[in-house]
Amino acid sequence: MSERKGKKRPKSYYIKCANKKPKRDSWKLEAGMKGFLVTCNNNEKGAVRDAYNILNEYADKLYGPEKESSGSKEDEDLSEEEEEEDIEKAMKKEVDEIKESKHELRRFQNTNTKAKNLIFIRTTIPDPSQLAHSILSDLWETKVQKSRFAIRLLPIAGTCRAEEDEVKKLGKELFTPIFQTPFGEGYNFSIIVKIRNNNGLGRDSVIPALAGIIKDLNPLHRVNHDKPDFVVLVEVAQSVCCLGIVKDFFKFKKYNLQEVVKTNSENVSIKQGNLNKEDSSCAVSSYITPEEDTKSNLSQETTEVEEVKCEETKDAHISLIPDNDIEDGNNLVEGSAKDDLLIPESESEKQANEKDGSTSTCCDKTTGAVLKVNDSTENN
Repeated sequence: MSERKGKKRPKSYYIKCANKKPKRDSWKLEAGMKGFLVTCNNNEKGAVRDAYNILNEYADKLYGPEKESSGSKEDEDLSEEEEEEDIEKAMKKEVDEIKESKHELRRFQNTNTKAKNLIFIRTTIPDPSQLAHSILSDLWETKVQKSRFAIRLLPIAGTCRAEEDEVKKLGKELFTPIFQTPFGEGYNFSIIVKIRNNNGLGRDSVIPALAGIIKDLNPLHRVNHDKPDFVVLVEVAQSVCCLGIVKDFFKFKKYNLQEVVKTNSENVSIKQGNLNKEDSSCAVSSYITPEEDTKSNLSQETTEVEEVKCEETKDAHISLIPDNDIEDGNNLVEGSAKDDLLIPESESEKQANEKDGSTSTCCDKTTGAVLKVNDSTENN
């Protein structure tokens, strides 16, 4: 028989595991944080990587490189008493140092929002909106795509619990330095609310509360959703409410890292296309489409058919006149149809013919030939 690989654990072990409290998530989205909300499309790891790269790049330009935390390191000059410490105390000290180093805050740190396609990057910089505006303005000017998976980058100035009283308290704290302006100076503002996985807080209660705080600071502030000077962002994720105040929100396509580059490049292509259209307008106007060409050919054929019919009618009218009268100059006209074919002679010619007392001439409209009519035959 084969030996057993391991012994069965005692019952006390399972009781201990059942009574053990779950570990607290140290990097969870909580009240009292500030940072950046990043949205993505199903690839959160790639979005976190893009956010770290972009934020660190521009933070180094504005605030300098990040200082590495040294933690609690031992001094080079140790006293003899410290060297004589027991091994157990030394091991315990090292474990405490490792635990403290794990919880040290870095400049940018990812947190757990417990919401799909939503990432919160916690930060220690003083003003997240300034960094976000510098990133979007640089992308707007340079037209360089620097994000593949991260879509929107929203700066968050503060977080609180998703309760109306807490939101008002945080809003008053954040709005005072911006919206408390001297008398006669007012801003246009707009409030945008997005709620995820929460049913206790609604838009109808949040927007009037925050707008009332702004109006109390200065009555000259006005709501303008088309061209606001400042946009108040309210992002609710489960039990946490995030507030942020941004500028040029609609200019930078709602702080979309990908659309900012696309729209700027599309505007340039549209301008070039308009110039090309103006240059080629003359060529387009002179160009004849195949449909127009066929229409012109059909019109030409119809005119030719009409001309042939006119010639046939002319021949029919001429055939009505006897050949003997045409040869002798005695052109007998009968009926109104024949009268229309003859053009009378001018008055001077009539007077000359009356003196002579012989004949008068007429011109045929169809053939253009001059026809002589004997007066004596008409009188008779």
